[in-house]
Amino acid sequence: YDLDASLLEGWQSPERAAYNGLHGLQIAKADWEK
Repeated sequence: YDLDASLLEGWQSPERAAYNGLHGLQIAKADWEK
């Protein structure tokens, strides 16, 4: 289970990073439009 948890973490982290990146871009765009 330890290995599975590590694999899942490694797989989820990049996805979360990508989501946060897109969310950050949307916020930056909204600020720029203001």
